[in-house]
Amino acid sequence: MIYNKLNFLLLSILFFCCTDKALFEEMESSHTGIYFNNLISENDSMNILDYEYLYNGGGAAIADFNNDGKQDIFFTGNMVENKMYLNEGNWKFNDISQIANIGGNGRWSSGVSIIDINQDGLIDIYISCSTYNPEKLRSNLLYINLGVNSEGIPVFKEMAVEYGLDDSSHNINASFFDYDNDGDLDVYLLINEMDKYKQPNQYRKKVVDGTSPKNDKLLRNDFIKELGHPYFTDVTKEAGILIEGFGLGVCVSDLNQDGWKDIFVSNDYLTNDLLWINNKDGTFTDKSSEYFKHTSYSSMGNNIIDFNNDGLNEVIELDMMPDDNFRRKTMLTENNYNTYINNDRYKYAYQFVRNTLQQNQGFVNDKPIYSEIAMMSGVSGTDWSWAPIVGDYDNDGFNDLIITNGFPKDITDRDFIDYQTQIARFTKKETLLSIIPEVKLKNYAFRNISEDNGIVLFEDVTEKWGITKPTFSNGAAHGDLDNDGDLDYIVNNIDGEANVFKNNSEKFNENNWIKIKLVGKENNINAIGATVELFSEGKYKFYENNPFRGYLSSMQNIIHFGLSDSKSIDSLIIHWPDGHKNKHLSLQVNTSIELVYDENINYKSKTDDRPLKLFSEINIPYNHKELDFIDFNYQPLLYHKLSQFGPGISVQDINGDELDDFYISGSRNYSGTFFIQEKDGSFNEQKLFSDSDLTFSSEELGVLLFDFDNDSDNDLYIVSGGNEFDSMHISYTDKLFINDGGNFVLSEGIIPNFLSSGSCVKASDYDNDGDLDLFVCGRLVPQDYPTPATSFILQNQLDKGENKFLIVNDKVAPQLNSIGLVSDAIWTDFDNDNKSDLIVVGEYMQIRIFRNNGNVFEEVEKNGIENYFGFWNSINGSDFDKDGDIDYIVGNIGKNTLLNYESNEILVYSSDFDGNKFKDFFPSAYFKDEKGNYKLYPFFTRHEFQKEVIDIRGKYILHEDFGRVTFKQLIQQMNLNNSQVSKFKVNYFSSVYIENLGDGKFKIIDLPDEAQISKVYGSIIEDFNGDGFDDIALVGNDYGSEIGMGRYDALNGLVLLGNSEFFKPIEINNSSFYAPGDSKSSALLVSEDNYIILVGQNKDKLISYKVNHDKKFSVALEPDENIADVYENGKMYRKEFYHGNSFLSQSSRKILLNETIDSIQVYSSNKSTRIVRFDF
Repeated sequence: MIYNKLNFLLLSILFFCCTDKALFEEMESSHTGIYFNNLISENDSMNILDYEYLYNGGGAAIADFNNDGKQDIFFTGNMVENKMYLNEGNWKFNDISQIANIGGNGRWSSGVSIIDINQDGLIDIYISCSTYNPEKLRSNLLYINLGVNSEGIPVFKEMAVEYGLDDSSHNINASFFDYDNDGDLDVYLLINEMDKYKQPNQYRKKVVDGTSPKNDKLLRNDFIKELGHPYFTDVTKEAGILIEGFGLGVCVSDLNQDGWKDIFVSNDYLTNDLLWINNKDGTFTDKSSEYFKHTSYSSMGNNIIDFNNDGLNEVIELDMMPDDNFRRKTMLTENNYNTYINNDRYKYAYQFVRNTLQQNQGFVNDKPIYSEIAMMSGVSGTDWSWAPIVGDYDNDGFNDLIITNGFPKDITDRDFIDYQTQIARFTKKETLLSIIPEVKLKNYAFRNISEDNGIVLFEDVTEKWGITKPTFSNGAAHGDLDNDGDLDYIVNNIDGEANVFKNNSEKFNENNWIKIKLVGKENNINAIGATVELFSEGKYKFYENNPFRGYLSSMQNIIHFGLSDSKSIDSLIIHWPDGHKNKHLSLQVNTSIELVYDENINYKSKTDDRPLKLFSEINIPYNHKELDFIDFNYQPLLYHKLSQFGPGISVQDINGDELDDFYISGSRNYSGTFFIQEKDGSFNEQKLFSDSDLTFSSEELGVLLFDFDNDSDNDLYIVSGGNEFDSMHISYTDKLFINDGGNFVLSEGIIPNFLSSGSCVKASDYDNDGDLDLFVCGRLVPQDYPTPATSFILQNQLDKGENKFLIVNDKVAPQLNSIGLVSDAIWTDFDNDNKSDLIVVGEYMQIRIFRNNGNVFEEVEKNGIENYFGFWNSINGSDFDKDGDIDYIVGNIGKNTLLNYESNEILVYSSDFDGNKFKDFFPSAYFKDEKGNYKLYPFFTRHEFQKEVIDIRGKYILHEDFGRVTFKQLIQQMNLNNSQVSKFKVNYFSSVYIENLGDGKFKIIDLPDEAQISKVYGSIIEDFNGDGFDDIALVGNDYGSEIGMGRYDALNGLVLLGNSEFFKPIEINNSSFYAPGDSKSSALLVSEDNYIILVGQNKDKLISYKVNHDKKFSVALEPDENIADVYENGKMYRKEFYHGNSFLSQSSRKILLNETIDSIQVYSSNKSTRIVRFDF
């Protein structure tokens, strides 16, 4: 019995030891025999102060150099020799570098590209060299594999000159690919040459004529029969590769899926990234700013791969944004709005100091559409980062991400920069070098937790996966070093031994896998550029065969797919580089296979009948104009500008011809514009006033066409907003224009004379007296953010025989006085008592719900959602679940932001912190402390806070000091009591669906992830596909956000299809709804018995789409009709019709119905009804 117990105990210990191991196990050098160390030795002439690229590191590669079926290892050395390690099995490696003759010939070796350049079945090595002078010390090296010697060791001969590859222009990496589709492999050379006499971050005119020494190169493969091998010819200029850059990363992919390879280049410093789109005629055009709305700033390594199994490649590139608060506060520079101004002046694209992940959302007009989502995905900040290597490391069917990072001398440290600026000229260089901080970091590991076809999301599993040792890491590569079906990886480290990580996934799961070696045609026998589609038990995988990825490195050239629990592979389709397709059926899992190009078989894919797209774009020419105002000059700690919210759109019949017209609001110094619809569906443009006439000029935001005086034509109310002037400026006066036979005349004395910077205006006959009353949102107190503003109820006095409105807040809704920063509101009957209730949303606010009891508005405080404080932007309503009451869609900031951490509460404190009689405010956010725990810290750096309160600099002399102060400590040090401080909070960031539960209770449900990638403003609710369920078209973004985090620009327009359960996002390929700009307002207009969607974009064109699903019948509503019961297939649901709904928007008040409707019963505010029956 004792023996059994000991046995059980021993087994338990063994089991615990096995299961306690992490996914990755770092192999000791004493076991592997890998002692490579990329040691950098500084001296007086070669140091980080004189040469900023001293610590950019070397590359790594995994390949089978001796064709024995085991993957070997290669590292490049900067000041040390390159090393090659032959895999002897059982995680033993033999250093054969000297015999193999690959040491580097005294070069500063950077990137390594593994390529069978002469197509003899033996892997060759191309080394990119830089840094050293004279030229001959930095000419690239080409090691031709001569085969193995008598001891089985591969031997190489350097032959770069013979192949035309001895480039000496500071090439740091190379990518081989077939750019001209002639069947052989050409090469793109990434060039990066420092110039100590020019500031790399100084704005100037770009060099775009190919004359810059920092111009990359394209070399064409020309086979020379006499030589018996290729010779590479420089075709850079004739190919159009003419734009300079500090290149650090390059990856080749057919991004637009036209069968021709494109090139993505990550450029450091100010120089923009380049996306060379192949023109299919031997030339390329840079379309980076056309494809990507912004990129990383100090761009380093990159990778292009499909993260969410939709067959569309994402693009990830790395930068230097730290993950923890201390590093953020000691590294980040101050925000400067001149960056945006100079971007426009010198035609630079937008760039931000953080990792960027461009998710491919599908195609519009044959162009891929991207959304940058790194913050939502959880990978935006990994500090001084170099290599993103991507593979399915746990074999669960999704590609994961590992990032290398670190830097021995952090010359971006703000305290060091301050010290250097002040006394550098009095200090010895060796003293300066000795005080520069180091950034020694753990690599990051992120497990992919996305869903198929969904938004790409990651979980930080660095510790969980066993990556615990801080290093100065640069190049990295992965491959299956022990042939067990999972991907191991290696890392090239500065001043430390290289890492070799063994993958133990088989000990943690029973996931399956397959490895595929492709054998292509002559001249490209490794089939570089081929793509593979895998179908397995209803799951789909896609991979583009390209080993040159990450940073300075080459991955093993064997395709690896993790298969999760799939037991079989139904089919696999290879798209060979020449356009041929081979299909293979019923492949076994957990096997390594070789698939050879078969020219006798060309699989023809079935052409699917594509469904009719929901929308078709139409052209209504208009561009919104607005003068740029820099809010941050007045309040430097704003999360976003407050002067950039327009335009608004209002749809109604203006001239009495029963056709929908619309008005789009103007801005300061620019008139608003009417668009009058003709019978043929075209529009005539008419300005409200001349742009040269500044009498009426203001920042127009919310606009409303409504019949205020019951004379059967629609008048125009314009809300004046913005933040350009102080709160007493006359430009904040709202305006009412009277419709006089189609001419609009500014009224006098009809609306109260109040000054308010507002946003929306909404109308309803809330008091049931037969005329339309107004709610006007108070958005802000100008230049005094976040002081709560007052919103207004304007009661129409027409029933009393007076043509005027009165402010009745004190009488009916005193809660609206100083209610907050209101963005939007909706008049709605949420409790089905046939009275218009009011729901108000705004920044730092709950969703405020006010019940109309007939005399006053009473707030419904215990409503189920009273504890959700958000940056709420907009609200719209419909009976989505068809239960007879109105539910709501509310737009918020979303999750693609640094402000969101698991919906923890962020705070803003406001007070006169410095005693200068002006109100200050301090914003916060959650960041990690130095131990990795999230805490609430000041959001901005000391640079920004001292602009608000100069005493901050005195309290925190060093940036390091400010980097350790929590937000609570900062407020305490201001020495104010609670009565002197106003506190605001946000604890919810998602855009949401609010389900009406009845009895004044509501429930919040997040909209799908696709709706959380940016701010949501405009929303349109309608049954777009005719299935009987209301759908939603969302627009948003905010180009006025603070420049450190960058613009909210990821939303390209989104359609959510309703169904009996919830909402399903529809791909842009199928909807064709594309609103990529700074979209604010959105409205529906009826034209020729169909709907047209209008989208107003700030400082951009008006977007307009026709809904392709035909409606059958239209019903025009009277001004006082606002609710209908709709009877459809024997069931009833409720529909409301608004005078203004969603952000700055008013849609048509005509109903378009289809044949599923039996009848509708329409209710007016005076409780009269009419029934409309249909007989289609």
